[in-house]
Amino acid sequence: MANCYVLADKKTKQCVVIDCGGQHIQASIEIIKSNGFKPIYILATHAHFDHIEGTGIMKDAFPSVPFLVHKKGAKVCSRASKQLSDVCMWMIRRDIIDADDYFDNGSVFKLGPNLSISVLHTPGHSPGSTVFMVYIKKVLTYAISGDTAVMKGAAPMFWEGSLFWTKMSFVNFLEHIEKEANRVDLETFKLLPGHFAPLPFMKIRNGRYAKKAMKWAAKQRERECLALDI
Repeated sequence: MANCYVLADKKTKQCVVIDCGGQHIQASIEIIKSNGFKPIYILATHAHFDHIEGTGIMKDAFPSVPFLVHKKGAKVCSRASKQLSDVCMWMIRRDIIDADDYFDNGSVFKLGPNLSISVLHTPGHSPGSTVFMVYIKKVLTYAISGDTAVMKGAAPMFWEGSLFWTKMSFVNFLEHIEKEANRVDLETFKLLPGHFAPLPFMKIRNGRYAKKAMKWAAKQRERECLALDI
């Protein structure tokens, strides 16, 4: 199941919970309560069932905290219970709920004077797929990527068999980081994926799969230009 992340500002104690994958929900709730954190949002990188299946449990613990997804993930979110029952007939659950509100590309969530989260919309894996860019003291420090960049080692999972837009969203994510060069220390910047362990971004960017992805995207764009010229 998906990783669940709790991000909190040390001074204000305000926090957000990102991707309520079922297996980590109780531990996340305990972390929030034991540290005196104050949840202000429950967010999802996208609305596939494995990333939101524990949202209802989180809302039961913190009823007043709104649950948000990207606005293009609304329909997917409403279908997530059916996704779960179709894929896992033996473990149907009723902990998935509809979103209370929506965010868009460029939305910003401020947890304190030194901690903010910016939304990067990366459609591909799903229409509402999002990467949450985490800034500490205005420096891009982490990217919570959901399934836009699911890495095992330095290899994107399912790369060879992925659909066109899934591949292109991964490339767009890499290119966005390069555009942020003046706001990020690439040597310390880390990717926090939806599955598996965190990774240094440069391990990904310098790996052969990322280079292969960039070459693939260049060829695709060249074909698009040629098609427009005909």
